[in-house]
Amino acid sequence: MINMARWKCRKLSGPWVQCDSKTYKAQATVFESPSKYGINNGRISKLWVQRKSDKKEILNYDRGWDIKPKNVRSFIKPFLDYRKTKR
Repeated sequence: MINMARWKCRKLSGPWVQCDSKTYKAQATVFESPSKYGINNGRISKLWVQRKSDKKEILNYDRGWDIKPKNVRSFIKPFLDYRKTKR
């Protein structure tokens, strides 16, 4: 389980958001409206997560899954929560 309280997020350019935790580094494109290209037809159309300890990519979604972990929802939540607070 991923501890959501430990993620620190910041806006990059356009719809890009970066979130970091002690263990992971992640970036995503997060839009205001759902899209057919988004994860489960949602608002995130690109998501990349890297484990910091060995720099291994553990998740990659670019309008489709390249690398899909079991706990996808744990990685999506910090981005959606961040965008809610920045409206």
